[in-house]
Amino acid sequence: MKSFFKEIHKTVAGRFFLSAIVFLLALTQSFGQAPKQKRMSKADSAAFKASIKIIHNVHSKRWGSMQLPGDSIVYSYFVGDVILRQDKSLFYADSAVLNSKTNMVEGFGHVMIDDKLNKTKIKADYLRYNAADQKAYLNGNVKLQDPTSTLTTPDLDYDMATRTGIYTKGGTLINGTSHLKSQGGIYYGQTHDATFTGKVHL
Repeated sequence: MKSFFKEIHKTVAGRFFLSAIVFLLALTQSFGQAPKQKRMSKADSAAFKASIKIIHNVHSKRWGSMQLPGDSIVYSYFVGDVILRQDKSLFYADSAVLNSKTNMVEGFGHVMIDDKLNKTKIKADYLRYNAADQKAYLNGNVKLQDPTSTLTTPDLDYDMATRTGIYTKGGTLINGTSHLKSQGGIYYGQTHDATFTGKVHL
């Protein structure tokens, strides 16, 4: 057991522990007779919005929870072929840590976001994801692929809600036989288009 916790500690040592809390909001009781065109109550709407922010552990070889010395926060950890799910999106990593206080998750090694709604996959070495606002930061050999193009960049900020990615440290967009390099740019996942900033080279 000690060696197992030592392995986990090495995996996340020296990093800020950002993770996602898995929480549930109770559905309130219904009021009155439903109208002919059924509408969701405010309470049910709030519960639904909360439910899509839940991070589920789909698969991992080992998992558990821990507290660091002098820290009141409980961390959930997952090791080995990790697959996490939020709504219809899947998150892959060699290991991951979820923080019950900050509502964030960190993924380490062979990271991938599978955004099934827009048929977009993003690979990287490291992931920091805020489950509450659905915003991700990916670092290290970032590669975004959709049905029409491939974007490579050192790091990327990706908004899962709007399907928008922003890079500022240089990137290359490949679309068919076209190769375009730019200092920065914005990728629009819903239309699979991009705009560019700074120096642009074809």
